[in-house]
Amino acid sequence: MKNMAYELVWSEQADADFGEFDIATKRKIKSRLEFLRANYDTIKDSKNITPLIGAKGKFRFKINDKLRAIFEVDGAVLKILLLRIKWRKDAYEDI
Repeated sequence: MKNMAYELVWSEQADADFGEFDIATKRKIKSRLEFLRANYDTIKDSKNITPLIGAKGKFRFKINDKLRAIFEVDGAVLKILLLRIKWRKDAYEDI
């Protein structure tokens, strides 16, 4: 079965979070989120994506050792809703 690319939708909060990073970090984030978008079905069971305990329907994506993206998935319409992009130490606040 061919891997289906998902649409990546940014929440206002994720967009605001993204604006706080420097240019080099933004490039890394964009690259990893594009990888997530294009390969979600293939990588959804990998160690880089895990469900959040106590936050039904929300997942975390490991961008790198220190950055996390929090998101929801609507597989019926192939859409990933990006909720937050934060440093690991701050990523799980307000979820």
